[in-house]
Amino acid sequence: QQHMTYLSATVKQQEEKIRDLKTAFELIEVERNEAICMRVELQMLRENNAKLRSDQERLSHLQTDFDRLDRHSRQLSEQLVEVSKQKKAALAKDTDHSSISS
Repeated sequence: QQHMTYLSATVKQQEEKIRDLKTAFELIEVERNEAICMRVELQMLRENNAKLRSDQERLSHLQTDFDRLDRHSRQLSEQLVEVSKQKKAALAKDTDHSSISS
């Protein structure tokens, strides 16, 4: 009888250990799945970061091109104003010559 009680207690201890191991295994699985999700999210963040850097470089190039074109546009506007002044001066000179000749 005493031997059976001992065996019964041992079986219960083993069953409890098995339950504890199953619980630990389930927790490990949950943590492993969370780690996988975090790795995937980290990879996505790295890719987004690389795309952002690429977009920032592209934006910087576009800004440089815009600034260059803006300077060129201002230069052309200044030249146009200068040519217009020269034409007006030439017309005025021609008009003065015409009135003197008449």
